[in-house]
Amino acid sequence: MIGLLVAAELLTEQYTVYGLVTAPGSLPGASLAGWFSTVMIEMALFLLLFLLLLFPDGRLPSRRWRPVRWAILAAMAGSVAGQMQAGRISAGLTDVLDRTGHSYPNPVGIFPRHGWFSGLLAVAYGLVLIAMVASVASVFARRRGATTERRKQAACAVAAAASGRPASAGVRPGTS
Repeated sequence: MIGLLVAAELLTEQYTVYGLVTAPGSLPGASLAGWFSTVMIEMALFLLLFLLLLFPDGRLPSRRWRPVRWAILAAMAGSVAGQMQAGRISAGLTDVLDRTGHSYPNPVGIFPRHGWFSGLLAVAYGLVLIAMVASVASVFARRRGATTERRKQAACAVAAAASGRPASAGVRPGTS
């Protein structure tokens, strides 16, 4: 799911770049596609946090971790609401618009740029930081009381994350 969201983000971002920069006005809904691209990459980030929280067996480490799950959901909602702020959009995963000096008005910008909404977003982004730290901490909390097999799974996941690629990336089809 995370890979599909990243692929969809890249597709919609390139659609936006083509429709707004390369051939302006040639594609319908290019600015709306750009807004979706920023939302999709945020969703991929929060799914990654859930993956860390639920690693390796798909369950929370204990009932005490339920507030972390709700914090991730609240942070995700706040982050998506932040994308509904009035103003201009110039960023994406590849930052093509920013490098070329182009931006466009947010097509779903319904919340004010300053004032009460800025304070709400500050709280939401603080919650994002807390959720990120807690998700990483959940892996270490599981390791503490884990069996040898679970510890090896965690070590493999940490090694894969440190190398920046999946553990199976070195295996080619047709070999063992």
